Amino acid sequence: MDSITANNSRWKYIGLAAMCVPFVVIGCLMLMFPKSGSLKETLAGWAGVILFGLGLIVFLWQIFDSRPRIVVDESGIFDRTLSVGTIEWQDIKHAYLNSVVGNPFISLVLTNPEKYLERAMNSQKKLARLNKYLGAETININLSGIDKSPDEILAVVLNRLINRNIDVHKLPNTD
Repeated sequence: MDSITANNSRWKYIGLAAMCVPFVVIGCLMLMFPKSGSLKETLAGWAGVILFGLGLIVFLWQIFDSRPRIVVDESGIFDRTLSVGTIEWQDIKHAYLNSVVGNPFISLVLTNPEKYLERAMNSQKKLARLNKYLGAETININLSGIDKSPDEILAVVLNRLINRNIDVHKLPNTD
């Protein structure tokens, strides 16, 4: 039976890290060689160094993080970024591809989403409630920045659902 593991896309995070470097350098140059010495210029320099420096650290971490981010196997769907553990197949009614601001997700229609929300951190619980407002389900698998295509992941999920005798033909219309 189908299984799939998705890791962080190293090339995406290399690109994002590379985009941060010039802004950190510009921020440093603004601080080391101020043109006017104004407070505005100093704050802009520090903002560039701090914000893009933090981004650089996060993106470098993602490049070297070799842990699987998403695992779809016989036990269910595990998404490390959700912090809810494995979502078991018997709890999944439907699954469909969704997109919010160009970021792909697999939206999961669960029999009891609260079972998984109880495991989530408070900030994630608030975001999960916001998902409904954005037109998604309570629990969604974020497919941005992984090394597999959304269609590959969705195909494995749908095959698993079909093999569990779940009707995937009654999926919500996402057009």
